[in-house]
Amino acid sequence: SGAESDFASRVRAWLKQNGAVLILNFGSVCTLVGFTRQDVLELRALSMSGSTSFVVYQFFQSPIRWLPIMWSSLFSCVNAYKISAILFERKASVTFNEEEEDIFVEYFMQHGVTPKQYEKLIRKAKKNYFEQGDNIVKQGEQLDWVYLVIKGTTRAHRGGRRLSIVSSTPRNRASKIGGDSGAWAGEIAFLDWFWKTEQKPKNTKGDTGNKDNAGVPKKNKALYSIVAKEKCEVMQWSHEDLQTLLQGSTDMRAAMTRAMTAAIASKVVNYTVSRSASNKSWSAWLGDWKNSGASVNVVAAKEET
Repeated sequence: SGAESDFASRVRAWLKQNGAVLILNFGSVCTLVGFTRQDVLELRALSMSGSTSFVVYQFFQSPIRWLPIMWSSLFSCVNAYKISAILFERKASVTFNEEEEDIFVEYFMQHGVTPKQYEKLIRKAKKNYFEQGDNIVKQGEQLDWVYLVIKGTTRAHRGGRRLSIVSSTPRNRASKIGGDSGAWAGEIAFLDWFWKTEQKPKNTKGDTGNKDNAGVPKKNKALYSIVAKEKCEVMQWSHEDLQTLLQGSTDMRAAMTRAMTAAIASKVVNYTVSRSASNKSWSAWLGDWKNSGASVNVVAAKEET
């Protein structure tokens, strides 16, 4: 009808007059929403949409302003490149052998470490073999490495006293609520050192008193020894290598922090359970937790002397 045709004409005329402003506002909203997102992929995608919208808006202006277009195009290209890198890290297909896959599933996958990130960890890892009686970690020595016991059994001790929660044995995965909490070693020292390094203190001398080490935090020393009870296979990473990996990817940093923090939490859980075995209130709480739908298997085991 004539009325509908007139309405459509007015809409087209309004869009022609205000379309550029709508595009600019859309891009501005995308940029604003991007600043509220925690996921870096979402942030970059929305930021790229905002920059692209600004470029389109500039083409509707007279005269066309090429300098803003160039800068916004550069921002869009940088974001597009970083988005492709993030997607590659998250979605890239990687092939592992059976042993590598088992380690990935047991210690990394549940914490959000992607196969591509795990591949980077493998490349940086140093694999060591320890015979029975060898010291993996020695009390009082500086901790320069993060260790992951992937095969074998270890015994941790301090002053001749066995520390079961930081000892590793495969059966702990099923028999203890916190799992094999002793599989990881040195993770607390690394996280502490990494945090101090990130703070970048503005002192003129390092912790050692040497000007050459200005701003470099001192590494912690081992509070206990870890000895191989049988032949052990251990993956280990230097603090500097892990630092490089974590600084190179926000996703990697978050996932590995979760993995190592979970190892610390499992130590606390196993310690709490072992110290509260005779505490009825703890047992009652654990029973309520299990009855609420959580699947927990508790196997009582005496510590070795």
